[in-house]
Order: sequence, then structure tokens, then C-alpha cells
Amino acid sequence: MLLGPIGVSLFKVAVPLHRAFGGPSLMQVNPASVAYDLGEIEVLYVQGSGDRWGKLEDVQAMADATPRTQPIVVVPSTECYGGYHYVNEQIDTVIAFFQQRLTLEQMVDETTG
Repeated sequence: MLLGPIGVSLFKVAVPLHRAFGGPSLMQVNPASVAYDLGEIEVLYVQGSGDRWGKLEDVQAMADATPRTQPIVVVPSTECYGGYHYVNEQIDTVIAFFQQRLTLEQMVDETTG
């Protein structure tokens, strides 16, 4: 667990505090529920197979709810940072994904409003 043995105790305190300040139950938090709102934005999901904090089933649910998505890139890993390493190690693939979908005019229009 994150933060070692003290992590469990901190989690037990953090969850009620989160709720006390108006946060939803963590069991109610579902990123897939807003993925549909991405509309025409094409998404490339990357998930490390060894990520104990993120389940492939959850990423698949987000991909299924996303109107325009590529197949999920599942990165073989033994720890939670496999997906991040993929982005760093396959930078040309990631850049190509964006270059194929964005034009300079789109980027300029979106930043200048």
C-alpha cells in the first residue's frame, strides 16, 4: 500500500474527511460516466498490466464509453508505472498519434480562443 503500513490508517481517516467536506463516496466515483462527453475527441488509453491501482476492466469501461477511441494499449508491467513508462519509451508513437489528429490550425485556434 502507498505510504507503507501507515497508509491503511491514513486511508481510514482520509475517506471520512473527504465525505465530510462534500465529496462523493469513492465507490460512486466512475470516470467512465463522463467519457461519453468527450464527443469527437479521439482518445488513446494506455494501461500497465501490473498497475494495482488501476484495473484493466475500469480502463475498458472508459474506452467503451468513449465515442472515439483507439484500442487500449496494454503495457506488460509488474508495477503501477508501466503505462507511464510506455509514454516515455514510445514517445514517437505518442507524438504520431497527436500529429495524425491535430493540425497546427486547430492548436492555434484552441489556444487563442
